[in-house]
Amino acid sequence: MYVCDRCQKGLQVGMSVSHSHIRTKKRSLPNLHVVTVKIGGKNKNMRLCTKCTRIVRKLYPYNQEPMVKVEKKEVVKEQKAEKLETPEVKSEAPKEEVVRVV
Repeated sequence: MYVCDRCQKGLQVGMSVSHSHIRTKKRSLPNLHVVTVKIGGKNKNMRLCTKCTRIVRKLYPYNQEPMVKVEKKEVVKEQKAEKLETPEVKSEAPKEEVVRVV
């Protein structure tokens, strides 16, 4: 329940030690935020720690379309193949999972 969905950071347990050395158990919870993320065209609510939230927002800002760069590369490859006029052997490349903060 207290686990980040990206980095698996979770609950930490330790001992609180007083001046008289009386030891009691304490729990440290990660700073989790519920963030709506667009993965593969579908919105998903994820619990992310503060560090992961910052990483995801830096990689995929609100106004950026992450798939534009990939589409341009594919178009360039097709144009080069047409210029060479050789039979093209297509290899299936694994699709990258697109993560976007909404």
